Amino acid sequence: MTRLVDGMVALEPRRSSRVGPAEDQGRRPAPHEKHSRAAARTLAGGGSVVVAGPPGVGKTHLLGDALRRAGASGVVTVTGTDVRVGEPLRALSPLLGARRADEPTSVVAGRLADALGARAPGAPRILRAEDAHLLDDGTADVLAWAARQGDLQVAVSMRTQGLSREPWAGLWRDGVVERVDLAPFTRDEVEERLVELLQAPVATDVVHRLAAESGGNAFHLDELVRAERASGALHLHDGVWLRAAGGTVPSTRMLDLVAGDLARLDAGARDALEVLSLVEAVPLRAFLEVVSQDALATLLRHGLVDTETGPGVAGGHEVTVRTQAMYAQAVRGQIPSARRRELLGRLDTPSIDDDPAALVASVTLALNSGLTVSVERIRSATDAAFVLKKQHAVVQLSTAAIEDAKGGGASGRAMVELLLQRAEASRSMGRAAAAARDVRDALDELEKAEELTDDDLATYLRGAALESGIHHYELGLGEALRRLDAASAALVRRLGPRRYRAAAEVLESTRLTRRGWDGDPSALEPAVLLLEGTQNPQRALSLVAPTILALGHAGRVAEGLGLARRYAPIGAAHTDLYRWAVGEIGVAAFFVALNAGVVPAEPSDYDDPAAAVGSGSTRDPLDPVAVHVRRGLIAAARGSWRTAAADFHAASASFGVVDLGGLLSFTLAAGARACAAAGESVAARSALDRLSRTRLRAARSLEPDIRLLCVDALAWLRDPALDAELQDLAAWARARGAARVELEALHRRVVLSADTAKILGLDAVVARCHELGGIVEGARATALVAHVVAVTTGDEALREISVRGLGTVGLWLPTPSPAVALTQREREVAALAAGGLSSKAIAERLTLSVRTVDSHLSRVFAKTGVHSRQELARALR
Repeated sequence: MTRLVDGMVALEPRRSSRVGPAEDQGRRPAPHEKHSRAAARTLAGGGSVVVAGPPGVGKTHLLGDALRRAGASGVVTVTGTDVRVGEPLRALSPLLGARRADEPTSVVAGRLADALGARAPGAPRILRAEDAHLLDDGTADVLAWAARQGDLQVAVSMRTQGLSREPWAGLWRDGVVERVDLAPFTRDEVEERLVELLQAPVATDVVHRLAAESGGNAFHLDELVRAERASGALHLHDGVWLRAAGGTVPSTRMLDLVAGDLARLDAGARDALEVLSLVEAVPLRAFLEVVSQDALATLLRHGLVDTETGPGVAGGHEVTVRTQAMYAQAVRGQIPSARRRELLGRLDTPSIDDDPAALVASVTLALNSGLTVSVERIRSATDAAFVLKKQHAVVQLSTAAIEDAKGGGASGRAMVELLLQRAEASRSMGRAAAAARDVRDALDELEKAEELTDDDLATYLRGAALESGIHHYELGLGEALRRLDAASAALVRRLGPRRYRAAAEVLESTRLTRRGWDGDPSALEPAVLLLEGTQNPQRALSLVAPTILALGHAGRVAEGLGLARRYAPIGAAHTDLYRWAVGEIGVAAFFVALNAGVVPAEPSDYDDPAAAVGSGSTRDPLDPVAVHVRRGLIAAARGSWRTAAADFHAASASFGVVDLGGLLSFTLAAGARACAAAGESVAARSALDRLSRTRLRAARSLEPDIRLLCVDALAWLRDPALDAELQDLAAWARARGAARVELEALHRRVVLSADTAKILGLDAVVARCHELGGIVEGARATALVAHVVAVTTGDEALREISVRGLGTVGLWLPTPSPAVALTQREREVAALAAGGLSSKAIAERLTLSVRTVDSHLSRVFAKTGVHSRQELARALR
């Protein structure tokens, strides 16, 4: 390939390639690969291509890959960055040589085509133009004319806005060139790219943050990964890539890029870029209050900033101007401290403060630069940081405000709020001791006050709830309740009877919350009565999620989901009282619905967890790691065991570092089942062993599920102790009123027994299953009872139908080991086929082609000596 570099022609080595689906078989297609193949087909067929998109999304890489796939050789490259004002056709001058100023475009185009033909006789005449939006009008007209006449092929990359101008708009509108629009990576594509770069699974919270910081920009994403691996911020833990908190140091390539960009800008555009670098993203209306429209237009033309339209803070839609995180950091590094303080002063406006991200960024930098910021503005910034899930920023901002308050800059009550904010953030980062100190200091401050106003009382109750939660996790339920009793005694001494009665209801709600998370079955009915009868539902938000889970275990599905639908909007409206409500309620409702047999379609990684219960909010601070749990559960319910195992392993790695709710026990149990079902018996045993050494902490509310997952893992492992474990689980669940789990355990006893007729008291077991089927709500309970009936009556046709019914409600049972050895993938495909799924459905669930699924099935049929799926289902039983 030939490239024009500083007026010289450089020849790159020729490469041959062919276009076709056989290329790169056996791996998942990389992001944008389908676009590359489409462009290659066009070029191989003699057509022209224009690749358009925002800066950094990989246009140059895609164009080069497409030319390689098309087998193009002798390609000459020109670039719009070589253009200089007053020198028309400069980019083409090495090819055209001397020319007259008045030469018609058609003549120049003919000479260009001849020059290309002379360089590579017999080869297609292809001219590649990078950054074509920067080419002068004369050069653009020449290329367009030559392409229209068929004198040569053009392979062009440009910014999206360049396609709206002639002659480029006319070329794709008239079908002369094939247009390929390249968008930034989606979050799914970011994950694919990260796995490709890092060669190991990546935690979902890391994917989420890198996607946000890079904006899906391929170049910036690669530079972020390179810089964070070098600094150690990205590190491998238990086979999963995690990310430590803190900023990223820009790479050398990024610093060089920024230096060159700044040198090309005029004073107004440089000023605008420096302003934007301080906040990274800002609403357009606010940005234009501090910079000129001409400066913004220059930045957009050079591709240094981008705009996007999304939901506005106050509703409706709003245009945001943004630049990428690492790029902005590199620009900030070029700004002298005095100049930075001057720019930050310009950003201290109501319009900037209306945007959460801009507020957090500007206040943080102002404090770091030694500027004075009001306590009220810092508190607003900490609230915004919570919404943005930037807990380290909350700690940094609140610490600065606390120091200012100690110096007399704020009232004692303001100090209390700041201490509680810092405590919440510290707790969410796993710093329990620091959180406990801050909460105790806040409560002591309020207890010293001469009087408690209604606002003070609400703050005190919130602090007491937070303190009990911290101690529950660290020291157990007894210490949590003791702390609440101490708070109650302190309020009895301070408040009159009327005010104490109102406070007592909130304290009782908090006690029930702690007992609920501890899995105390006797707390369920009082909790339901309180939630249904309270006149102040916003004060009972923390009680909702553990109550929903307990109702699900009891089989009272409609009641639990009804609570979720009622309280989710209340939680969204009262994040000032309990900011975690929306996320907790959404997750609890998801658990209950899934266990009732409601299996969602293929999950989106970043679905709002509370969407199904109508909260109307997507701004809850749910731990992104919970996405792994949700995705893993759905994969397991769809029989995609290897996908489920990978997600649970990633979640366990993250929870092994910070585990606020004790979910590590759950993900270990779920991972053990998935590994066992996928044929990874060593990994399954390892997870069960680790689980035996892990404290349940405040997640005893999930103990019924954890126990059930463990016995299901033993079933897949064909453990000889299975029947005894199932009997124990059934008895334990019955004693606790966990009807759903009791039904699941009794179902496994009947259908997984080597000889059902030898089960002691079989008639009583079956009768109890029927009784529980009338108690436990949902399609899954109905399917379980139907399967028990089919197995115990010996009706083979009914049994096959009931097995397929189990698959539709998310239950896939182990099958006896076949007489022949199957691979892990063959076993996975065989189980799904025996469950009634078509090859197409299996392919979608396992991310395989239909041809691959059929190939696996053919080998399974041959090994087992069967000729149909029905025969396979019987053989596997």
